Amino acid sequence: MQRIILLLLLGFSSDLWSQSRPLSHQSLHVDVNQGDTVEATFYFKNTSMEMLYIAQVAPDCQCTAAQYPEEGVAPGQSDSITLYYFSKNTPPGPFTKTAMVDLATGSYQLIIEGHCSIVRPIIKQGQRPQLYQARYLRINNR
Repeated sequence: MQRIILLLLLGFSSDLWSQSRPLSHQSLHVDVNQGDTVEATFYFKNTSMEMLYIAQVAPDCQCTAAQYPEEGVAPGQSDSITLYYFSKNTPPGPFTKTAMVDLATGSYQLIIEGHCSIVRPIIKQGQRPQLYQARYLRINNR
């Protein structure tokens, strides 16, 4: 009997972990090379009994853009906010990029943080320099 209850609890708890969390302050970490583009997706669930409308998502600089559900999220439904970080003109070193999510119930901060490195061209005598090919990185909070 105890084994059955334990198995039921484990199954129930694993189902809870796979669900999205309520919209709140969240951060993601990524290390990039100068020139990379990062797509950071923050999943959330509307845990209220009313429609959730996002008034705006305001990134802190021009190197960050946002995409969010403008039509609203029904109660009990999950959706996501995606931030795009373009590291082309970012100086090397640690970085923190934020976006404020404004709702009727308050504001929340989404953060992409990490470290930006410069990759120097590889130069071999008698050959053309090999330049770094920028990557497109996808990360999320699941």
